[in-house]
Amino acid sequence: MTEAASVWRLRWRVTWRVTLQPGRSSQGAGSLGSVSIASHPGPTTWDDIQAMPEDGRRYESFAGVLTVTPSPNGRHQLAVGRLYRLLDDAAPASLRALPAPYDWWISATEWYEPDVVVFHRDDFDPGGPLRATPLLVVEVSSRSTRLHDLNAKLAAYAANRCPHYWVVDPDEPSVVAFRLAGAHYEEAVRTVGDAHFEVSEPFSVGFSPAQLVAG
Repeated sequence: MTEAASVWRLRWRVTWRVTLQPGRSSQGAGSLGSVSIASHPGPTTWDDIQAMPEDGRRYESFAGVLTVTPSPNGRHQLAVGRLYRLLDDAAPASLRALPAPYDWWISATEWYEPDVVVFHRDDFDPGGPLRATPLLVVEVSSRSTRLHDLNAKLAAYAANRCPHYWVVDPDEPSVVAFRLAGAHYEEAVRTVGDAHFEVSEPFSVGFSPAQLVAG
């Protein structure tokens, strides 16, 4: 790491008061498991994050409130990789699937980084984030992010009109598919273990949750 990068990272940590200690909070900062929500004298911006040195964590902003998630474990990454391949193989030619890190950009102060995102191929920008609404976003949960995935992210993705949202729990293992109904998501399919998970929207695909983490 260069001296300039070290100075920037130190200044960032002091300014944003990011904490990864579960269950603790301080004035202007709260935490949800290992997901941290930090304060700032102004809103977090996309340019702020792009200027930061990469450190292996996931940085997302919910209306200017920064969330920071530690690097995932091996089971999480195994599930992400297998699910990405399944979706990419099953998607029609007009659609594209990509795994994280790849941002869904809402505004200069709001963006998300789903574990897997499916969107129209015409919306792909090879030089930047996804700026159009995807058809499907998938989060592979861990113990530290599960509540966040089923609450804050569920609400945020619905508010931004993503038609389909899946939450994968690699520990159970399970897959829950939510479908947008009006302003909110409704649970469409829930599958656990070796049972067969199958949907027809946004395109036909089937697998078992156990398949995502086997071996």
